[in-house]
Amino acid sequence: MRKVLIYGFGGIGKRHYESIVKKYLDIFIYVFDKDKETYKYLTDRDRTKCISDSREIKDLDIDLAILSIINKGKASIVEDLFENNKIKNLIIEKPLCQSLAELDLINSLAISKNIFVNFPYRYYPFWIEVKKLAKNLNFRIEVEGKSWGLGCNLWHFLDLHFFIFNEKIIEVDWREFSWIDSKREGFREIYGKAAVKFETRRLILSQQNSHKSNSIIRLINEEDEKVLMEIEDFKITKNKLFKFKNVDIEIFQSELTSKYIHDIKSGNCLLPQVNHIHYNTASMMNSIILSSDLKLLKPKKNILIPIS
Repeated sequence: MRKVLIYGFGGIGKRHYESIVKKYLDIFIYVFDKDKETYKYLTDRDRTKCISDSREIKDLDIDLAILSIINKGKASIVEDLFENNKIKNLIIEKPLCQSLAELDLINSLAISKNIFVNFPYRYYPFWIEVKKLAKNLNFRIEVEGKSWGLGCNLWHFLDLHFFIFNEKIIEVDWREFSWIDSKREGFREIYGKAAVKFETRRLILSQQNSHKSNSIIRLINEEDEKVLMEIEDFKITKNKLFKFKNVDIEIFQSELTSKYIHDIKSGNCLLPQVNHIHYNTASMMNSIILSSDLKLLKPKKNILIPIS
């Protein structure tokens, strides 16, 4: 029987669990969370073992581990998981980590390990179709809104750009950068606008005084600056690319994790591996440090970026 470890059973961990239980009968699941109250959400206790002490995660033979915890201390947890267990594949939630030193550590492990990052947009039929369009259409992606969680969610769009265009970051220009309060205690959010210059394209990410609270995603023609597509709350509100009328824009995580498992086994997983996105991730993290008061701290490699 195949074995999966879900490390962290909060909101996203529960959705991973739900996806696996619904689809597979031949998978045994270890669930780790220090909060035993979360175990009441388990729906198949016959195939689930609960662990509340991380020291018990030892000498396990795991086909897939999923690290679904807050963005704190991930690198050391990843290192311990591989050191103390036999783990064939690992999926980490975004953001990958808080510091450049942690990113380098995870990347060094990824040289010999299969470490994926959970960027589910790569599995959305809508974005797969957009990727096909990029071969013959010169457009850029812009995301704006007043409170869509720029610091937390920019990583989705950074990877989405890499998925569609396969380009490296050349420069990140932050404007009006400032830290604002986050919904999560101990973390911060970013207010401002980032113009990300890639090899041939641009990506614009903005959380400022917009009339819209949630994110608005636009595909903009670089030739005439006309909006080709506008998406708000995962609904198409403007459309000049009519072929997308009936394409799903959003798929829930509870539908995706089982697909990850199938595709990892077959060698066709669309999720990026850490070493593939290391350069762009490091470039963005470095730009955040240099654009904020964090740059006053040294050494730069160990500076913690307080985003969740």
